Amino acid sequence: MANTPWTLRFLLTWLLAVPLASAAEFSQSDWTVETDVAVGDQPAVKHLAVFRRPHVYSFDPALSNEITVVDLVARRLELLDPKRQLCTSVDGSQVFTAMLQIDDRASRVNGARACDVNDLLRSFASPSFMVEFHREGLELNLNSNLLAYRLTCTQIDPEHLNDYLDFADWSARLNALHPGGLPAAARIQVNRELRMKQLAPQEVTRTIRRQGKASVARSSHRFRDVVSDEEREKVAEIDRLRENYTRVELSQYFQSTDEVVGPPRREKE
Repeated sequence: MANTPWTLRFLLTWLLAVPLASAAEFSQSDWTVETDVAVGDQPAVKHLAVFRRPHVYSFDPALSNEITVVDLVARRLELLDPKRQLCTSVDGSQVFTAMLQIDDRASRVNGARACDVNDLLRSFASPSFMVEFHREGLELNLNSNLLAYRLTCTQIDPEHLNDYLDFADWSARLNALHPGGLPAAARIQVNRELRMKQLAPQEVTRTIRRQGKASVARSSHRFRDVVSDEEREKVAEIDRLRENYTRVELSQYFQSTDEVVGPPRREKE
């Protein structure tokens, strides 16, 4: 570049020094879902999902709880535990196999546990909902004896809706894989109803009725067509953690998981 004007040489040198990947990491098509979740009388917990197709980054703003990265195309999922600095990966086929086993055990659970617990597990594994939809107010209700969902819905971009509901399905399956997690079939049926009606959940109330008492979880979802600079920084940090954390098998990851409290264990209705 000996004969190149110095201003052009400076510009070329600066451009070559900038990693090309950094400019391609995000695009105008990326978007975010911000969710507040409250279980019972507990304070609401904030949660973020950044959609950078084909990946979805699911995390709390402080990156202190479990982080999930879902590849919607490859159907591959990663779990990261910041407390133990561990990372594990699981293929979608493995998740589906585990779901079949979980649902089968839940549907055949017998008197070894309390009767209401048996019925509750069956409600999640093999839901039998009465579905009501009020188009005027975009209200969707799914009711059974022990389990009920009440949703206020909204309309979003169809491609965003498809990706969001795919992600919500995977989140429900991951929740079931965690120790103490409930079968995913009930929430997946809710998502199926949303797909049929081409609607996204805006406000969700899930009610579990046991022994004459009601356990209520509420969530609110805000769909944004942009990703903030701070959220971009969080995603970049997650990618660094994916490289630096110790990778282990799924079974090892779930050992001593008492301190793992992240998106899959949290109520994300």
